Amino acid sequence: MGLFDPRILALLFGLICLVAPGITLTTLAIFAGAFILVDGIFGLVGVFANWKELEQKWLFLLEAVVSMLLGWLILRLPEAAVVMLVLLMAMWAMIAGFTRVAMAINMRKEIKGEGWIIASGVLTILLGVALIVFPALGVVYMAVLLGVGALLLGGSLIAGSLRMRKIHRAQAKAGA
Repeated sequence: MGLFDPRILALLFGLICLVAPGITLTTLAIFAGAFILVDGIFGLVGVFANWKELEQKWLFLLEAVVSMLLGWLILRLPEAAVVMLVLLMAMWAMIAGFTRVAMAINMRKEIKGEGWIIASGVLTILLGVALIVFPALGVVYMAVLLGVGALLLGGSLIAGSLRMRKIHRAQAKAGA
């Protein structure tokens, strides 16, 4: 296993996410912005290269231009893009929470334990409110989730490769 082994890189990425969450997500936003910008550029080239054949050329053109603008905006303001993602997560959490509470109330005669569904809805609403009030908390939360996921991935890849090596050695010994 070398330094550029995917298993080691996953572990290193996970540690970086946990140690420096802000810079990690900002860097990911920059990569996403670059990807979206380049996708828009290629889309624009594709539209003009196939202008005569395209039936929906204006939709493809719109998509390319919006992609280029969004990519450029993310590259100019990556921290704002990360905060915007947190705020979108907050809106999702509040909508999901309210729908859970409403569902539990509307179905209380058909289901048992609706109190637990209501409690999960209220907690999800509170998470959304907390993310709006403390968006930096959401940035750290996303980085921690990403970091823990990368650590688990790296660890499982290493464990799997060690297990495969053990099986390979046992098979080689049995065949010799």
